[in-house]
Amino acid sequence: MGQGYKSGFIITLDDDTVYGQIQDVNERKKALKCNFRADGQEVEYSPGEIKAYGFSEGNLYESHTIIIKDDEKSLFLLCLVKGRANLYFFIDTDFEDYYFAQKGEPTLREIYVVDESFEEWDYEKSKNSFGTLTIMFNDCPDPKRKLTAASFHPNRIEELFIDYNRCYGEGSISKAKKRKKLKLIKGVEVGYSLSRLTFKSPYNFKTDDGFKSYQLNFGAVVGLGFTETRFSLLSGVYYGKYNWEATQFDMKKATSFEYDEYAFNFSYIKVPLAVKFTITRGKINPFIKAGGFMDFWISKETKETVWRFMDPDYKSSSKIEDFMDEPVEEELWTGELGYLAGAGIEYKINEKMAVYFEGLYEGGNGILKKTLSNTHTINFQIGFTF
Repeated sequence: MGQGYKSGFIITLDDDTVYGQIQDVNERKKALKCNFRADGQEVEYSPGEIKAYGFSEGNLYESHTIIIKDDEKSLFLLCLVKGRANLYFFIDTDFEDYYFAQKGEPTLREIYVVDESFEEWDYEKSKNSFGTLTIMFNDCPDPKRKLTAASFHPNRIEELFIDYNRCYGEGSISKAKKRKKLKLIKGVEVGYSLSRLTFKSPYNFKTDDGFKSYQLNFGAVVGLGFTETRFSLLSGVYYGKYNWEATQFDMKKATSFEYDEYAFNFSYIKVPLAVKFTITRGKINPFIKAGGFMDFWISKETKETVWRFMDPDYKSSSKIEDFMDEPVEEELWTGELGYLAGAGIEYKINEKMAVYFEGLYEGGNGILKKTLSNTHTINFQIGFTF
């Protein structure tokens, strides 16, 4: 079997079924044409040239003429439910979903179906569709009774048509395997971070409260979300600066050292990768997020440190003079790996745009090669997606 082709069939205008192989492309292309191969010949069919085509272990696509935004189109529509009442599905070039119902006549009627994860509710459209389905299901009380505003969700509307067909004992019911549609998510963010660097050397040195940094960061967000689920995968590119500073450094023994103006000044590019789960409730939706990140240092600087004893009576095999006026030198990593977790809330402006606020905790592996160190950062960010 050739690459991209699967076993299938076409139904001709004379109702003859011809078996062969059909090219498996994305849902938008499947609506426009059917590339059919049989007996060593390949033919491209447009809607109207055949009645339908389908995959042996997959979906059925029927040729219909529909009206979308006052424009008449002939397309191959994905048959979601087939029986006394039929339900069809189509994705246009703008990645918008369309559903059409048919019962007892060749005319198809558009049904307003909304995925509340990504779309704003349109009351007028839902009211018209409610009236259409009320008339369509009038001869079967069970699905008519179940018809509510919640019915106009992708999964609920299919179940409603299946229930109606069962009311008449239809044996031709077939629920199609509809591919989950990916939605591209784009956006920008700006935020404020509170960061803390802690480390522990082989000599058991430690900082009491860490090296602290407060800074702005900003970046671009990009990701993919599934319109039939509440999950999305997000990444991006962020720019920011760390200016970790501390004023005292202690040794965990009877005696301690101190130093002057020890600091790390870093500029970085951050690339996170996180999974986001949104609890859809309408316009205002909470969400949680978890994943990992990588920082790449684009500039780095350390301020030199002067060590001195605070306890001149401390006995050591090394002389005090060996520690005085000696700058500390550390090998630095070229970047940092870590994990992130947080939560936030978003406000949907319309079907494509939203603003959100989130708080994230980031834990990193630090910046020093020979010294065990960690970074702890809390980010507060405001973002806009479109």
